Amino acid sequence: MASITKSSCPLNSDGSISVEVTGGTQPYSYAWTSGANSEIAENLSSGTYSLTITDFYDCEYTKEFNLTDNYSICLVPATVFTPNGDGKK
Repeated sequence: MASITKSSCPLNSDGSISVEVTGGTQPYSYAWTSGANSEIAENLSSGTYSLTITDFYDCEYTKEFNLTDNYSICLVPATVFTPNGDGKK
């Protein structure tokens, strides 16, 4: 089972992916393409991440996750142009 928290806006690195592992034989080792090595990968921007889980007997399972962003909640300031550059009409 996986829990995905989207990044708040494009180029922000505040998303995360966490997994709960069942089956196999503990202990498990985790290898994320982000460089994380536990059941949670944090500080992620939008993109595709792969996780390989290896159990005590070297059985491997690989899963790919697609992390998106919450672009709809981003505030993108408008570019304002004024003739004399003071921001006033």
